[in-house]
Amino acid sequence: MTPDMCSIWFFVREGSPARAQVLYDKIVECGKAAAQASQTRLVHKFHSATWNLLANKAGAELLNDNMQQIGAPRFTDADHALAKAVQKSLGKPEVGMPTTLTPLAPPAAASTGGRATDTADISWQVPTAVLLSAAYPPGIPNHNWGVTATAATNIGHQALLSAARYLAAAAVDLIEQPDLLDATKQE
Repeated sequence: MTPDMCSIWFFVREGSPARAQVLYDKIVECGKAAAQASQTRLVHKFHSATWNLLANKAGAELLNDNMQQIGAPRFTDADHALAKAVQKSLGKPEVGMPTTLTPLAPPAAASTGGRATDTADISWQVPTAVLLSAAYPPGIPNHNWGVTATAATNIGHQALLSAARYLAAAAVDLIEQPDLLDATKQE
């Protein structure tokens, strides 16, 4: 049975505006085909978009240097036990929380999905570097109850404190060493 009216929102995520446009065009064509097949009328509207993140190597290296000097978040035995329990309940390897930092690596050559953020829009106007701090057990999917369950625990608190330390140290470096700031701007 065809309803009198229905609506659907599609969100397209890709590694570049050009590739997002290709996906958007495909979605519109699918909508047209569905409307034709169901003998209905299609009305579509483009609502908004965000730019892809413009990476800043100098900023990333600055953050990474500070992260290496400060070290990984320190988790308690209770934190590791909680992380393992969440991982177990989701059928993931029970490894607990990380005890080391992930090495800095160049961005992927092709889009792997990644985070969707309005920070990307800002990155085209202001040098932008992104850091991540271990705020939930590794191996579990984002937007999952396991992420939420650990956010208000010591795991989330330690991740927040570590991120604040990393950002504060980078800010001090940018103030005390203007050449670092100039390097991020030049890039």
